[in-house]
Amino acid sequence: MPLCQFDPFARRIGAMTSLCWFAIVSVAAAQTPALKEINVRMQRYVDQQEAAGIVTLVSSHGKIVHLGAVGHPAPDAEAALSD
Repeated sequence: MPLCQFDPFARRIGAMTSLCWFAIVSVAAAQTPALKEINVRMQRYVDQQEAAGIVTLVSSHGKIVHLGAVGHPAPDAEAALSD
């Protein structure tokens, strides 16, 4: 039998862990549309010739949550940037 059936402390820890996990997943899911928009907005700068190429990196709590590249390394370069 699972320990949490008998130990109230283990049940509380399990409940708190579940709530924390739910909060973390909810925050990550809420940021996803904004992160997807980064490349679209950076591409506008390239299209308007304000930048030849842009590389973006966004981290949260020490983890990379977005890495993107648009455009070229230089105005006369043929190869596109890659992430």
